[in-house]
Amino acid sequence: MLNSDTAKNAPIMLLYHKRLGELSARSDHSSRPTVFDRLPRCPDGRWINIGRLDINTSGLLLFTNDGLLAHQWMHPKNGLERVYHVRVFPIPETKSIERLLQGIELDGEKVCFQKVTPLCKPSSVLAKNTWYEVMVTSGRYRMIRRLWEKVGCQVSILKRVSYGQMSLPDDLQPGEYRVINMLIKR
Repeated sequence: MLNSDTAKNAPIMLLYHKRLGELSARSDHSSRPTVFDRLPRCPDGRWINIGRLDINTSGLLLFTNDGLLAHQWMHPKNGLERVYHVRVFPIPETKSIERLLQGIELDGEKVCFQKVTPLCKPSSVLAKNTWYEVMVTSGRYRMIRRLWEKVGCQVSILKRVSYGQMSLPDDLQPGEYRVINMLIKR
């Protein structure tokens, strides 16, 4: 539960498990559901989202009531790691994984995954897709999906599992949130 006294003493961070089909926007002209529809009222100021996830991506979203904190978390120079679990089709070749790690041009810039780790081995020779954990330190519009497409793979499931030192708790169900009081020295 949010307490207004707590909010005045320290920035608040809220971890939210974004559901598929929700927009990472305050409102939508087509009346589609947004992540802000499910958040509690912010006791001091308003919620500021730290990064975004597209409508077809689930997982960890962070919110705060502190603009400076949000800026620090999102600024590219800080290079905070974002980790995703991704299911791709077809199973990529080794050279495709190497290209993803070396860098591929998107929007006139070379971008890459910092890590690509298989989460499991395909269950059979006939398997058509598999899971990977990927890490990035910057974000671009649909970057993970677009990078996989550049090596001939399609993303069927994408879920963010961590952002910086914050991880999606195993017991936090889609559509639920958890409040964290931040102890920050400025």
